[in-house]
Amino acid sequence: MKVLRDVNGFQLNKGSMMAEGLFNISKDDKITFWMDAETAEEMINMTDEEFISDSIELLKHAENV
Repeated sequence: MKVLRDVNGFQLNKGSMMAEGLFNISKDDKITFWMDAETAEEMINMTDEEFISDSIELLKHAENV
């Protein structure tokens, strides 16, 4: 995976091989579900505060499913 954005340890990652064209957020040992390029582009263009807030919510959602 390639890290596209890193803010306070929250990383937006681009998948490779079988996950080519998909993206996720990770922090420490937690990871979100895969997302599409449109959502990833929105995350890239967010302010740092928005990115952290949305990343926290996405990680919480993945943890509770």
